[in-house]
Amino acid sequence: MEEFKKLGNEKYINEEYQEAVNFYDKGLELDNDNYILYSNKCACLLKLKNYNNALTCAIKCTKLNPKWAKGWTRLGTTLYSLKKNNESLTAFKKAHELDKKNEYNLKMINELEENTEEEDDEENDISIINDNNNNNMPGMPSMPGMP
Repeated sequence: MEEFKKLGNEKYINEEYQEAVNFYDKGLELDNDNYILYSNKCACLLKLKNYNNALTCAIKCTKLNPKWAKGWTRLGTTLYSLKKNNESLTAFKKAHELDKKNEYNLKMINELEENTEEEDDEENDISIINDNNNNNMPGMPSMPGMP
């Protein structure tokens, strides 16, 4: 698994994102609970503008390790790419709560708080990530670790 992660990372550095995804997938076949591989795969999918699959990876990453700030940053970035600004803000706030030193999270929080208008209830429904887990937070039903 580590070898596939290493090869995927090399492909990512060389901007060969689809090849990197392929290596991360091979690693995930060996260790389906590796949150770092899901995070890395998410980063590649974001570069490929494959936002729905990136969202799936970001959610899986945060479920596997809800205390890892980088997973929440990936989720926030993915939701932002999908123009789900309210949900993105929530994810970035969770990332910031876990890692107060990350300047990107703070920048995104400030930007989203400044620019996010009230979205219609219909737009605020991110049912794409609802897997029937109930979590007393409207619009964020399956995001682990959310208050």
